[in-house]
Amino acid sequence: MGTVPFTYLGFPVYYGKKCNSHYENILRKIVQKLLGWQNKLLTYGGRHILITHVSQSIPLYLLSAINPTKGVINLLHHNFAKFFWSGNRGERRKHWVAWEDICFPKKEGGVGFRTLHGVTKALFSKLWWRFRVSTDSLWSTYMWNKYCKKQHPVIAGARGASHVWKKIMEMREEVEQGIGWQIKSGNSSFWYDNWTRKGALYLTNDMEDGDEDIEVQMCINNGEWDKEKLCELVSEEVVVQIIKNIKLNVRQDEVDQPWWIPNTSGIFSVQVCF
Repeated sequence: MGTVPFTYLGFPVYYGKKCNSHYENILRKIVQKLLGWQNKLLTYGGRHILITHVSQSIPLYLLSAINPTKGVINLLHHNFAKFFWSGNRGERRKHWVAWEDICFPKKEGGVGFRTLHGVTKALFSKLWWRFRVSTDSLWSTYMWNKYCKKQHPVIAGARGASHVWKKIMEMREEVEQGIGWQIKSGNSSFWYDNWTRKGALYLTNDMEDGDEDIEVQMCINNGEWDKEKLCELVSEEVVVQIIKNIKLNVRQDEVDQPWWIPNTSGIFSVQVCF
């Protein structure tokens, strides 16, 4: 029988607390790549291109599905900065600006490098988006049954969960603010999905422990909003806003469609972070 930790499809598989030693392969690969360039005559612009388009692209596959320790990411940043500020023969030179500062966009006084902490957040934000919208995928179904079988994903906990799920939970609130739901059959959660485009209703309404989650279709009657039912659930001000601003186009054969509000295409993208 095999022992842990081991590598499977390029990812470290381990049990228990994650350690820097689990990521030695990716660290070694990047360091060797940087060492191979040190004896070449490179300008700061050349080093910038090599770091941005080669070195920082190597760990993307790993970061897309695993949350390494902060120590691993900081060590990668240290090696990137060491290479950037080094001389043409690899001699050590003073780091005139902290790595965190040169990772700002150029218009904000930085050099435009990507901070891998930010990249990790962006990639795990996309995992939450995929989890919420890809209900027919094997991964989404597995995660739903493992962590959200008894609770809506918006309020599901992370106690005793995997490192990946805990990291996804960290990004949940921020991503949920950008997800809107277009009403079709009305299967969205009345309380927890942002179908009003003003935020989830449970955030602005006092809900008691005994209150059950219901679907939006419970407040629709013959293709129109059921004002009486809405008034039983939310304030009159919210009812007016719903009836006035949310036009119904009920289609019983279609599920409600997610929409990424910040993007005109309605599809989540991490490109802006890169």
